[in-house]
Amino acid sequence: MYVFVVDHWYELDNGEDVVRTIGIYSSEEEAEKAVERISVLPGFRDRPDDFCINRLTLGHDSWSEGFA
Repeated sequence: MYVFVVDHWYELDNGEDVVRTIGIYSSEEEAEKAVERISVLPGFRDRPDDFCINRLTLGHDSWSEGFA
């Protein structure tokens, strides 16, 4: 089973990442509807291209190899 995570992500001039998790949805269609709803709100409408939808497998480790 998959879930769809909606994040709003961008990088500041100083190189710091700003990530806001909007929500977790049971379908890609629901995730896309969330982006439509949220993208018109203050703080998001100035950066409409900074939304991303990631499909994740429920109950599965995403970082199973670690990171360096």
